[in-house]
Amino acid sequence: MAAGWPPCLRIIAAVAVLVKDSDKLTFGQPLTVVAPHAVETVIRQPPDRWLSNARVTHYQAMLLNSERIQFGMATSLNPATLLPETESPSLVMHDCHQILAEVHGTRGDLTDQPLPDAEATWYTDGSSFLRNGERKAGAAVVDGKAVIWASALEPGTSAQRAELIALTQALRKAKDKKVNIYTDSRYAFATAHVHGEIYRRRGLLTSAGKNIKNREEIQDLLHSLFLPRKLSIIHCPGHQRGNDPVAEGNRMADETARAAALGPQALSLQYSDSDLDIVQQIGAEYDEQMKVWKHQGKTVLPQKRAKELVTHLHRWTHLGHKKLKALLRREGQTYYIPKLPSLIQQVTDACVPCAKVNTKHLKMPEGTRMRGERPGTNWEVDFTEIKPGKYGNKYLLVFIDTFSGWTEAFPTKRETAQVVVKKILEEIFPRFGLPKVIGSDNGPAFISQRNAVSMQTILESSETPWPDSGKG
Repeated sequence: MAAGWPPCLRIIAAVAVLVKDSDKLTFGQPLTVVAPHAVETVIRQPPDRWLSNARVTHYQAMLLNSERIQFGMATSLNPATLLPETESPSLVMHDCHQILAEVHGTRGDLTDQPLPDAEATWYTDGSSFLRNGERKAGAAVVDGKAVIWASALEPGTSAQRAELIALTQALRKAKDKKVNIYTDSRYAFATAHVHGEIYRRRGLLTSAGKNIKNREEIQDLLHSLFLPRKLSIIHCPGHQRGNDPVAEGNRMADETARAAALGPQALSLQYSDSDLDIVQQIGAEYDEQMKVWKHQGKTVLPQKRAKELVTHLHRWTHLGHKKLKALLRREGQTYYIPKLPSLIQQVTDACVPCAKVNTKHLKMPEGTRMRGERPGTNWEVDFTEIKPGKYGNKYLLVFIDTFSGWTEAFPTKRETAQVVVKKILEEIFPRFGLPKVIGSDNGPAFISQRNAVSMQTILESSETPWPDSGKG
């Protein structure tokens, strides 16, 4: 829960857990909490970020009970006098409020106040709404007068995801610039300033250990935070009616995002360093007008987008490797996917429904049988059925010594584990001694629980090492 918090806040979470668990021992009696942090002070005056209002209220209700909980100063004992030392060198004195004020999120110089020397001031917004039973989504970046970037997003995109995409695109467009970026999304604002860093320290997992929502969008946002030379991300109220520049810019961003949601999807392609290496290897050319790489007259898809395309297409059709490859390389395609065969193989091999339904003719490797170094050390055992049976004996239990080829065969009426154990104890052990290995085909008569218990009993009564009965 507290992973990713500063130490002065993690200690509060730890104290809350200990106080709650100590009730079973104290039965509601007064309790003294000793910690090297100003726990009570921080709880009474919580920081303006890191903690939600609900969590602050929970900690205050649990810990700020003067009749039951008292807070003391952490001291160490002098080993010579056994008296407390108030000036111990092992205790580092610090101001928790000052530490919390200085602790930053992902980027140290990121602020929520407008930069006076900003080269540009942009407004971002994401929109998601239902139209004719289908959820439309769009995102936009504007400067109050002109549209910097706008695009429709995939159908079904949530408003939070659209806000993250809009803010990320603004950061990418502001590379090497000093920029103020306004957003009316509290979610995107908090993710950029605080929550994104907490998620990163937790490995992009929630407090319950599950993957966070909008994982890829948050990763892209955290990476793009370092692109501008100087940055300020500011939260502004949405749907303002005033005529000030912030209200007008926010309204323009909202209107542009809604209009873009009804238009064609034109999300720009982002090429990673590995993608740039691939386009150089295949000899692709960069299109300055479209801002994309092209090969053989087709747009080169980044590996991330290509994998998404192949994954969705296979999820809808569950086509095999050859048919899926032919579908993606049919005439009229406007895009080129590098390393398509290996990408398709990777996606189809990871498909669980295909693995369960499609039969594969796997060639099993040939088994090996250990040959003994001397007579009586390695045996192979198996049942064979006799037709027609005589005197009620329907089966033949056969033992073969792998060193000499000596064969022992016993007619039996049943094919059970009790019969196997009985013949081993009465016929094999007394005449040939304890073997090292008894191999079988792992049939029910050789690997049943009762057989295993009997073999374990033999093991405990002898000091000879005994391997598993299912060798080979």
